[in-house]
Amino acid sequence: MTADRETPTAPVLPPRPGTDVRLVIVGAGQINFGSPEGPWNHSTRLERKLGPRLRVVALIDPVRENAEKVLRQKRASSAMSSYRDTAVYPDIHAYLATVTPDTRPHVVWIGSPPAFRGSMREGRDIEKVLAEALPGVGVFLEKPVSTGSVDDVMEVDRYIDGKLGPVSVGYMLRYLRVSQKLKQIISDNRLRVMAINCRYVIAYEHLTKQWWWNKSQSLGPVIEQATHFCDLARYFGGEVELDSIMAHSLEHFEPPSGLSKLAFDEGACIPAEERVPRVTSATWKYESGAVGSLMHVIALHGRDFFTEIDVFADGYSLRLCDAYNAPVLYVRRPGDDREEVYKYDDDDPFFSEVAGMIDAVEDPSQRHRILTSYDDAARTYAFTWAIRRASEAYTSEAAHLAAPSCPMSSTVDVAASLPAALRAFRLSKSSSQGAALIVKINKQQLLLEKEDEFDAISLDELQEELPEHSPRFVLLSYARQHEDGRTSYPLVLVYWAPATASMELSTLYTSALPTISAHADIGKVIDVRDGTLSIDVLEERLGRR
Repeated sequence: MTADRETPTAPVLPPRPGTDVRLVIVGAGQINFGSPEGPWNHSTRLERKLGPRLRVVALIDPVRENAEKVLRQKRASSAMSSYRDTAVYPDIHAYLATVTPDTRPHVVWIGSPPAFRGSMREGRDIEKVLAEALPGVGVFLEKPVSTGSVDDVMEVDRYIDGKLGPVSVGYMLRYLRVSQKLKQIISDNRLRVMAINCRYVIAYEHLTKQWWWNKSQSLGPVIEQATHFCDLARYFGGEVELDSIMAHSLEHFEPPSGLSKLAFDEGACIPAEERVPRVTSATWKYESGAVGSLMHVIALHGRDFFTEIDVFADGYSLRLCDAYNAPVLYVRRPGDDREEVYKYDDDDPFFSEVAGMIDAVEDPSQRHRILTSYDDAARTYAFTWAIRRASEAYTSEAAHLAAPSCPMSSTVDVAASLPAALRAFRLSKSSSQGAALIVKINKQQLLLEKEDEFDAISLDELQEELPEHSPRFVLLSYARQHEDGRTSYPLVLVYWAPATASMELSTLYTSALPTISAHADIGKVIDVRDGTLSIDVLEERLGRR
């Protein structure tokens, strides 16, 4: 094994003396407090880094029992002093109402699900809230930065720029010593990367969390999981030409897709259109001219994944293997066909990530220790979405969203009960305030059918009822104030079409738009594609008042 004394590292040293570091933890789940399933546990790394200087002033989680449970465990441990005075709050606003200059935190550590962040929408705008309430505070967020649209994430990135202190996002594989060694070899030898090939093959036998297998919740394997390798592909190769991405997938309905060790009945638990692809294969061009590729596969049994990244440059082959278990870097250089081997004992990228963030908060000159900024993570998020979009664009329009006898290309019809429901809504709601009838497509039968109906509902409340990653049709009656003082109650058809919806669903709903419009007898259709349903949007589309 090749000796190496040059690669940057974050040694686990005894905590240094100094003033207390006040920290707020958002999320009482596994990423912050550990799990038997993996090595993640931010709180233990924070304790190791800061020792008795750590003061967790608040733990924010909507389920108080979960927060109290982890606090009991911490208060019974050697880290008791760090959690002795920790207060529990249900949300960020409840916590902020109690902050004083003496209790103002140095860092907010966010490990809550990405569905609750990465947007400017209320309830998902924790970055915006912190930037306004605690300007200059340090913020750590887990990956991915959101489950919302790429446009939403980019808007957040622009908004928080310059308003917050150090911001770090949890792409911990950048902190591996083998990753740093690979990066160092590229830099020291002034290599121009020619090609990068990423392979990520998971062992699925013990992957029993059903949300992971549901694209509407996890966003799929590339965005939720292979995002780590997409991030390394950018880290080693530079920015990607997103328009160049081509991708294909092996979908659940295709013959080679069978998974003999799946631990639950996927057919009974996951809607057909939301099942994850078994394979995603993508290729792209870098802005530098280099080429890249990724293959994510759900195939292995047991527990260990197979992961490998190959980086090629003139005279060089750099292979980063087994990133999650026993990372090792194989290097072939000019003049020698034999490979050098770099392997580091006791390397903890999670600790290096935590240490880098804390050092940057305490000393601005150490901000270079943060290897993934919010802007960087937002670009990786856009990259993963582009891969998913490209694979969906090539997905067959055959009968994988429905039974074999109901191909997707068939005309979407109307359920027998829907015309009466539409007629009743028009008669009873057309002059009332804040009423809505939601229509969905039954994908098994290719029928438009009533999903729900609301009276006296605000637009904000209605938006919360609509799915984040799936289209819907909404008959909407709302109070419209005119410039002359009149109030009218127009009836409009809203086509709710989130940018994060799959290509197949978007195509299916678009094809059904004339049908629902005709049966609802409404000529005015308002497309909402950016995830925001508001009075301003309605007025802009309806025109003069």
